[in-house]
Amino acid sequence: MYDEVMARTKFIYPARYTLSAKKLEQFLCQADPLSYLSQVTGLASLPRLVIQHKPIKCAAEFKVPNRIYLDFRQPVAYMALSVAHETAHLLLRRHRWSKQPGVNQVIRQYGQSSTKYHYTREGTIEQVLSILLQLSYENRFCIRKFSEVHARKLMKIMGVWPMGQPFLKRWPSFLKGREGLIVWLRKNLSES
Repeated sequence: MYDEVMARTKFIYPARYTLSAKKLEQFLCQADPLSYLSQVTGLASLPRLVIQHKPIKCAAEFKVPNRIYLDFRQPVAYMALSVAHETAHLLLRRHRWSKQPGVNQVIRQYGQSSTKYHYTREGTIEQVLSILLQLSYENRFCIRKFSEVHARKLMKIMGVWPMGQPFLKRWPSFLKGREGLIVWLRKNLSES
């Protein structure tokens, strides 16, 4: 697993963060967010991922097609969940999730522009999905147990609550089934 993860992941960081980077490498090789998210969503994996240090404290950012920025001064578990969250965004964008047949109805029904972070209607739903996928990753790899209370809190912080409520309510059905994220969106959220 180590060789597979390292073959498709590049780390860019100043020399003073070598120890943090090595710890993150080791953690991601045991708890690979790209493989997990591809499996759970049914979306094909990204061929390459670049994880780069950026002094942004407790934030993380992504840049299409495959770059994630995070602060290597953070604890390893926090960096890993940040990688999972930003990887979710990258996977969704790569597969043009919002352009998939039937998803436009979900966007019309649940998407609202968010003034806090200036999300579009699609961006609001993408943020909700990325939060839920991140929390599922955290639960799967024993970083933190999945909790609706924590999900709600995180959605409020990210400015996507209460828009995320119907997704959170139906999320257990997604995790129990294996129909893929796009199919689940169409089946479970476009009929409400």
